[in-house]
Amino acid sequence: MSNKFVFFAIIAIIIGVVISLNTGSSEIEKIELSNEYSYIGNFSDGLAYVVSDKDNKCGYVDENGKIVIPCIYDSANKFSEGLALVKYNGEFSFIDKSGETIISNVDIDDNFGESISYFSNGRALVRRNEKYGYIDKIGEEIIPCQYLLALPFENNFAFVVYENKERAYINTYGDEVITFYDSETQAVPFSEGLAVIEENEEWNVINEYGESVIEYKDGYNIPHILNYLYNDFQDGMILITHNEKAGYMNSQGEIVIPCIYDGGTKFENGKAFVGKDNKILVIDKEGNENKIADNKYIVEGFKDILIVANTKEYGMLVDNEKYGCIDKEGKKILPCEYDEISGFIDGVATAKKDNKWYILKIKD
Repeated sequence: MSNKFVFFAIIAIIIGVVISLNTGSSEIEKIELSNEYSYIGNFSDGLAYVVSDKDNKCGYVDENGKIVIPCIYDSANKFSEGLALVKYNGEFSFIDKSGETIISNVDIDDNFGESISYFSNGRALVRRNEKYGYIDKIGEEIIPCQYLLALPFENNFAFVVYENKERAYINTYGDEVITFYDSETQAVPFSEGLAVIEENEEWNVINEYGESVIEYKDGYNIPHILNYLYNDFQDGMILITHNEKAGYMNSQGEIVIPCIYDGGTKFENGKAFVGKDNKILVIDKEGNENKIADNKYIVEGFKDILIVANTKEYGMLVDNEKYGCIDKEGKKILPCEYDEISGFIDGVATAKKDNKWYILKIKD
């Protein structure tokens, strides 16, 4: 087959409609993917996996919708640190962004949650014989599969649970750096040098040496999960709750924004989305408020907690089960007309409308 034929065949498969949407302060390029694909994942490392509608095989497209790795895999996952876990002919391997196999025959359990096996801090989480461990970028089991449970590395730490229920943070060499002897200890990944742990139904904040730097405040709670993401310090702030209302505490342990809101998001670039009195507001670190939308965008069934994506300056809105996006200046950059939409990551999102998939790119 000639290169010329291959080129035109690929163009015929992936070509989509490009539309520019004027959003006031920004312009969105809307790239329609062909009906060749039944699904597109979130972008990571500049690529997103797609699923072929013809045979459910997976491949990857770039931010312009061009197929860069053909749909030949049984399953595919996000790229991270230049590698992605795929399954081909029943075997797992890590490929690079050109589709070349870098680590072949990765030995992991078939029922392992593949989506959490990605490289972070040079390590990828794997599970073998129902025990968790980590491999490096040449496929060596650098930290043995000995844990009952484990999380991916973040900021050079990973939280693990041993078979005897002892829990610890380990470093990228598998050394225990912080050990917990309470088998009920709960913890989230480190962020900005701090991590929230919970022991005996009381939380405290520790530093990377395991020292308690913020102690439990009676009546206040730090939710572990916030809008499907770990609730951790960001921009020096973390969401807390009191009497079912949300506020914010800084990294010195001071409650700088009182618990008067129905819900909120992490801070990003000095601002956060919050809900109050049936309104969506944007607040800064001093608690100054700016109304940007009314309550019709608050998801029913979530007790007025906003469902928004913590992705730079954009929040996700819901209206009559249709999704859109708004920025922190109150400009609706996407109307609520999509059946599905991912959060914008580095200015790129994916969305579905009327059984068609789109790539959305924000142009400032």
